[in-house]
Amino acid sequence: MSYGGSADMAMQQQMSFAIISSLTKSCMRDCSIDFRTDQFSAGEETCLNNCASRYSQGSILINQVNQELASSQGGAGSFQ
Repeated sequence: MSYGGSADMAMQQQMSFAIISSLTKSCMRDCSIDFRTDQFSAGEETCLNNCASRYSQGSILINQVNQELASSQGGAGSFQ
């Protein structure tokens, strides 16, 4: 059981928002979105899907590495 349950949840929520914000900024910048139309072009849509997928896969990998590090340190470690 975690001692700072609500604080941990608030930190996780804040980190989730930061990840989503970073994803949005990065993918929108990389995919050169044209805001003059009300829909994404086929190329923009493909780019956004690929970008979000890569970002998601990267986040999963980072989470796995952090969990392995925490486990190898007896659960005492946390990343900052």
